[in-house]
Amino acid sequence: DRMPAWQLVSPVSASTLPAMELALLKLRQKPQRARRPKTPAVRARTCVACRLTQPVETLVRYGASADGGVQTGAVGGRGAWICQSGDEAHDLLIGDGLRRGLRGRIAAAEIEQILIERQRQRSERG
Repeated sequence: DRMPAWQLVSPVSASTLPAMELALLKLRQKPQRARRPKTPAVRARTCVACRLTQPVETLVRYGASADGGVQTGAVGGRGAWICQSGDEAHDLLIGDGLRRGLRGRIAAAEIEQILIERQRQRSERG
């Protein structure tokens, strides 16, 4: 039988034995890592035009529907996200971004409709 290391160092009385065992157990335990406080997850998506990652609430989703058209909102399948805010320079990038995001499943007339709608919304906001 081998003697524990704490018995070799110094004679120990019976009253201090449990305290010594606790101290040794604490030394053997791995140190606890400091944990970061949990932050709520923010759902973020990337705008296909400007390529900025933003929260879902500030983007509009265009999805390719089963009939071949493009609809806004919750449409299942392939989708593309576009910033709600944006100027004319941003609108120039939307066509290519939608084609890339929807993998070519969008007609030029639909892109034109989206751009007209965005211009109308921008003029209403002032």
